[in-house]
Amino acid sequence: MNVVLKYFPELTEVQKSRFEKLAPLFEEWNNQINVISRKDMDQFYERHA
Repeated sequence: MNVVLKYFPELTEVQKSRFEKLAPLFEEWNNQINVISRKDMDQFYERHA
């Protein structure tokens, strides 16, 4: 999440909240249908957000 804020510091609280919810949502779906590589989850915000 820090990398998102580094490049987009002007995000509203609503936008920040949505970004914070994004990784757990992708993790949940990734376990079911393999959306992205599991090894990429550690760098989710850098590579996929």
